[in-house]
Amino acid sequence: MQKFTEELLVESTGEKWVLKRAFKFYYADNAGNPLKEIIIPEGFETDFASTPKLLYPWFPPIGIYNKAAMVHDFLYSESTPITRREADKFFLQAMEVLKVPAWKRRLMYFAVRLFGASHYAK
Repeated sequence: MQKFTEELLVESTGEKWVLKRAFKFYYADNAGNPLKEIIIPEGFETDFASTPKLLYPWFPPIGIYNKAAMVHDFLYSESTPITRREADKFFLQAMEVLKVPAWKRRLMYFAVRLFGASHYAK
């Protein structure tokens, strides 16, 4: 079970978006423990969905999936105990929570699985 409980508050810098207050994503692990949280700190920068311009008509950088993209960007950029595979799975699940259509979230998930390795901080 995953959930978002707050609004995403960001400000544009032109090409990036800066988080204006800390943002939380809640999730359950497979062991049935209480919900855990990922906290993204104020000041974190994102480009939301890193989409090639050719695909903007179908997958614009900003959309219903903004919160999921923010969490994914954070998990890719920071030293967390989350692997790249797990970060991508969080992205897929978070898009489901946000009710992104199934076809779109699957394609976006496969895109990060295929092309995301170069953006993942090891």
